[in-house]
Amino acid sequence: MFSRTLVTLVLAWSFLLSPMHQSRAAVYEKTYYFICKHSSEGFSGLTGPSRLTYALAQPDEVSHLKAHVDHKGYTSIITNQ
Repeated sequence: MFSRTLVTLVLAWSFLLSPMHQSRAAVYEKTYYFICKHSSEGFSGLTGPSRLTYALAQPDEVSHLKAHVDHKGYTSIITNQ
């Protein structure tokens, strides 16, 4: 009887903590953004969509440079961490 209660309490506790752990983990995930600091892109620069990896952000940069060849040297990929 005691072991069933203990198992139930442990499962309930882990169930309650799981969403908090996931939300905390999401805060610490790195996200990558393409940015262009060319003067034509405005004060803060053009920022691409959030990407999960550097490799996913690179095509954004390449695509922008194909469209705006004169922006070479102004682009970079940044991360939130």
